[in-house]
Amino acid sequence: MLLDANLLIYAFRAELPQHPSTHAWLQSELNAGTAFFLHPLAAGAFLRLSTKSLGPLAAAPMSKALDFLAALQPTIAEALPDDAAHLEILRRLAERHAVYGDGCADLWLAAFAIRHRLTIASADMGFARYQPELQWLNPLAT
Repeated sequence: MLLDANLLIYAFRAELPQHPSTHAWLQSELNAGTAFFLHPLAAGAFLRLSTKSLGPLAAAPMSKALDFLAALQPTIAEALPDDAAHLEILRRLAERHAVYGDGCADLWLAAFAIRHRLTIASADMGFARYQPELQWLNPLAT
């Protein structure tokens, strides 16, 4: 399962309304032995967004955000490559769905998940556009 940054943020930030359900879901998956993949793009987005002020949310200390990622490390599966096949899927999806600009990060993750036959776990409804080719799970929708 490929984790998106939004679920990491929700599981990390206890002050968010999505925290209890996301944290419970993630803990349940970890206890079940689910193998997770954390793409550097999602990890970077998590760090960028959790360590800056967002509206009423104060920035989290970098050390706390890194500790959170470090706690997940034993469950993170071996890295998979961004290869030529991934780029071809990305190109096809970009053309089919007219993706550009801010949609590129999700496009990258969707193509990566399709390439490696992973389910992407995200609360971002934008991933619905890539179905049925993309296996997508929104744990907050259930």
